[in-house]
Amino acid sequence: MALKYIPNDLPLQSLDHDPQQLMKSSLEHILKTTPPLPAYPDPAQLGGFIRGPTSIAFLFFRLATLYPDVQVADHALLHWAEQYLNADRGELALTTRVGISCEKLAHEALKACIGRDTSHVDAFLSNMPAIVGPWPDSAKDPFESEIWQGRAGTLYLLRLMRHHVPDSAALLEDPIAQVSQKILADSLDQDGGGWTFHKHKYVGAGHGDIGIVTQLALTTPALAPKLTPKLRALLNLQKDGNWPIAKEIDETRHPSLMQWCHGAPGFVFSLRAMRPYFPDLHDQIDAAINKAQEAIWELGLLRKEPSLCHGILGNAL
Repeated sequence: MALKYIPNDLPLQSLDHDPQQLMKSSLEHILKTTPPLPAYPDPAQLGGFIRGPTSIAFLFFRLATLYPDVQVADHALLHWAEQYLNADRGELALTTRVGISCEKLAHEALKACIGRDTSHVDAFLSNMPAIVGPWPDSAKDPFESEIWQGRAGTLYLLRLMRHHVPDSAALLEDPIAQVSQKILADSLDQDGGGWTFHKHKYVGAGHGDIGIVTQLALTTPALAPKLTPKLRALLNLQKDGNWPIAKEIDETRHPSLMQWCHGAPGFVFSLRAMRPYFPDLHDQIDAAINKAQEAIWELGLLRKEPSLCHGILGNAL
């Protein structure tokens, strides 16, 4: 069987062009091949921060905060963020997705961040009763806990608004606490047990425990002591620099993957971000990051299509 990765034995190379010029060229390519449209009537086009116009708007917005003076196609980056964001999407509604792939929540959160307007924060918060419940006794909780589709993604969006709309901090305090407590209550136990997603005990950043723990800790650092057993249990799962896809899984049928969603790259992002809040685990976290980075360097040049989530772009970061 062919290797899933390209052996990383080539000499280091330098870029042919200035990195900022390469960034501008890439953004111009996006504008040419996927220009902002006046309307997006097909729901299949809408995927929150994962795909579609809101994800492109988020890209331009994040880059605008880093490079406020850069222009592409004769306009500031924030202009293009607004062009993608303000297109007509029809009436958006919550589905069973409330994470970063939820178009309604991502769209409302980004409008709040770009406009720095608490009225848009209020619009986002109108969804909270549906997200945190309670529901009738006969109704099942319809939402997951991970970041892609679940409440950890809601938590990320709340934290995003708190950062970019600081006047909304008081408004967001109770919803953040409610979502966090709901996520904690949904874990398998209050010790080292994690969460399930479609009946699997995933551990990665995209659908699993490390992604959930990261959002809880970054949003509310005071939860770190309660999360320490869960993080320690995840660190202990590392093997040969990588992590399994899930706990209690047949690794002969489902071998580990080297990608942000289910492997070491996602763990490195999470551990680096959370490290300040877990001083008792610093040595173990540092050792895990070092082993993971060595594994990414060796196995991370994936042959499959480039992708931030499942491919070489996420590994490169």
